[in-house]
Amino acid sequence: MAHLKSGPFPTDSYPVPGTYTPPALAGSGTQNDPWLVSDIWELGAVYYKSTGYYKLVDNIDLAGIAWSTAPVPFISGGFDGDNKDDS
Repeated sequence: MAHLKSGPFPTDSYPVPGTYTPPALAGSGTQNDPWLVSDIWELGAVYYKSTGYYKLVDNIDLAGIAWSTAPVPFISGGFDGDNKDDS
């Protein structure tokens, strides 16, 4: 499972303006070449770029994060969980 990195990632709200810069994601966001999400930092990028296609490529451990809102409130496109866990 992917582990949380240290740093200014939200722990009680999501996202925290001014403390989180979304990373560049591999892929182009199309159905045939979705953006690849492998950790919590990349999952956070979906919040900022919710139009396109995504594929989860690793399990993501979200334990210990108290979300004040949905981490990904909506997606216009698609999100392929690829039988991975986001728990």
